[in-house]
Amino acid sequence: MKKLLSAECKRRLLSPIILAEFLLLLVWDFVLIVFSIYGFEVSSDYFLFRNIPLICILVTANAMIFTREEVEYKTMSNKFYLGFKKSHFLLCEAIVGVLESFLLLTVNTASILGLCEYRHYETTPVRELLFHLWVCFALVSTISVFITILSCIVTKRLILSCLIVGLTALFLYAGDETTHSLVQPKETDAFFEDGKLHPNPLYIDGEKRTLYLLHLTFSPYAQSYYTDFMANESEEDMPVTSIIPNNLSFRLDFIFADSLEILLCFLIGCFLFEKKDLQ
Repeated sequence: MKKLLSAECKRRLLSPIILAEFLLLLVWDFVLIVFSIYGFEVSSDYFLFRNIPLICILVTANAMIFTREEVEYKTMSNKFYLGFKKSHFLLCEAIVGVLESFLLLTVNTASILGLCEYRHYETTPVRELLFHLWVCFALVSTISVFITILSCIVTKRLILSCLIVGLTALFLYAGDETTHSLVQPKETDAFFEDGKLHPNPLYIDGEKRTLYLLHLTFSPYAQSYYTDFMANESEEDMPVTSIIPNNLSFRLDFIFADSLEILLCFLIGCFLFEKKDLQ
């Protein structure tokens, strides 16, 4: 198990693909912070979580590419021949995917904080930053584990590619729609010429809001967009459908939901993977 995990870490975490993704994040952050001028006051909060959907896409690509290599070059079957169990292989792939998520988030955060310090922007308090990064780590890891297991179960390359690209696009679109619907204020003057506050026609309530809140709580793709609003989250935005009641300044319900999804996804993946004939 340890040898397999060590080999997978070296293969994936030292890959030119990962290094290229680090460089992409660094360049993107540099452009956003150093080369851009904003007509309003900004702080590190403004930049910290804007890249989370992009990081979700990167870990999705990693999980699909590296798992496909295992299938294409028959190295997966060779490992089983050497005595490694399918569950061990799946666990190692999931762990490495989680480590990739951690590294991408770490590079992105360090880059943004360093560049914000260079531009003399106000930085987020360390305690609040760590709590929010915990949320981001949980949701990105959930997506990584989900795609990794899906890539192991679906061995047909064309079907897998279409499935992952289609699901990722669909889930991200739905997550974006849910997030922007939930952050709408109850009253606004945006649609009226008298300059007074009126009921916002885009605000959703009742059963529809409950469904949207459930989607937000249990979809890491929706959470990836919502992280951009966490620093400014008001108490009324806390989901009444949260799996635990809380009034904390970070989304503890996201962390519990994502942890549960990782566990269920892995257990279901192991059950299906054990029954799959890879010959």
